[in-house]
Amino acid sequence: RLRISVFDGVTGTPQDDLPDGFTNPAVYAKEKAAELVAQAPELNNALIELNSLLHDPKKATRSPNVCVSVADIRFTSETMSATFTRAGDCEIYVHTTEEGWTEILPEDMLTQMGRFLYEELKKKCLPEINRIREKLGMESEEFKQLYIAFAESEEEILGDPSNWRSLPIGRYSTPILKHSGLMTVDETEIDAIFATSDGPHT
Repeated sequence: RLRISVFDGVTGTPQDDLPDGFTNPAVYAKEKAAELVAQAPELNNALIELNSLLHDPKKATRSPNVCVSVADIRFTSETMSATFTRAGDCEIYVHTTEEGWTEILPEDMLTQMGRFLYEELKKKCLPEINRIREKLGMESEEFKQLYIAFAESEEEILGDPSNWRSLPIGRYSTPILKHSGLMTVDETEIDAIFATSDGPHT
């Protein structure tokens, strides 16, 4: 068996109450993901366990959370079976001799409405935030106020589970995982599998 995995911790404000001396929730989430997922015999169980470990009902959506993509590959004398799992916006690509590169589980992590609301928010707020950052700097009071207002509006969108198709692990009490399977009788049909954080990639 071969397992290819990538973890992308979701950035959050420092938290002083994390275990093992961690203060960065993104780093903590990545470390725990790597620790639990790498050798777990049952991937789904490991991701559910990871979600329970990371999610704190008191912190709710501000719990440490991590995006995950995993390709589980099993070989026999005649076949190769690959099962792909995604949580959040990490990505998986497969290269075949006939099709070239193809993204597995290509759906947006957000629903159509969730993506629309999020992109509209960014179009409305980010130009001014970037202008103030360049003019006054990130330590300026005006920048901090604008960024806090943006973060609060962002959380109104991303804090609603109905706006998600595939959740980062730890964000909510119950994860939403996306799965896809691929079977071939000829191993040479698949040249490469590539797991990565969100794009773009060339």
